[in-house]
Amino acid sequence: DREQVRLAARLSKADLKSGVVGEFPELQGTMGRYYALHDGHPKAVADAIAEHYSPKGPDDRCPSAPVSVAVALAEKIDTLVGFWAIDEKPTGSKDPFALRRAALGIIRLVVENKLRLSLGAAFDQAAAQQSPSVRAQWKPESRADLLAFFAERLKVHLKERGVRHDLVAAVFALTGEDDFVRLLARVDALQAFLATEDGADLLVRSEEHTSELQSHHDLVCRL
Repeated sequence: DREQVRLAARLSKADLKSGVVGEFPELQGTMGRYYALHDGHPKAVADAIAEHYSPKGPDDRCPSAPVSVAVALAEKIDTLVGFWAIDEKPTGSKDPFALRRAALGIIRLVVENKLRLSLGAAFDQAAAQQSPSVRAQWKPESRADLLAFFAERLKVHLKERGVRHDLVAAVFALTGEDDFVRLLARVDALQAFLATEDGADLLVRSEEHTSELQSHHDLVCRL
């Protein structure tokens, strides 16, 4: 329900001005839900207000209700695009605005709800909604860099599933895929193929070829 999504998005940060959240910041979203129910708004809207910060970490429950998922995705995508446009990205271990957590949250929302979504197109749409000064700084390079950032976060997410990070890198580099449901299907297919006899043989041949190329490279350098 698009109207419910719009309403939830409009009200999602309203409780930050309340005295309760000012005193107890950990109640942000929770209080918004209570206020929305008190004012007679639909339960789906109230739940989306409470859940739009989620998932906050690997152990946090991921929203699954459509209105909640839409608002949670919009909030995180908007945040990341805004920061990437002004070139404020995580560096090393520093991530004061929790942008890595936001990216992992988007990945979980997309993967666990099996959403067919082109992230690149979503980034461009989010950039178009920014203020003119920020929008002017969003470039194709910004989009590509943010997608690369997501590829790295996806490797972290899949590591817990026992998926080799080089398989993710191979599929991402070959196709530039930004539909994570389709990308993961391709990763699973590649992993299954490499587990076969033909796949193992191909991997050995590839490693031998790489070793030969490295030897040629070393010889050229010595010459």
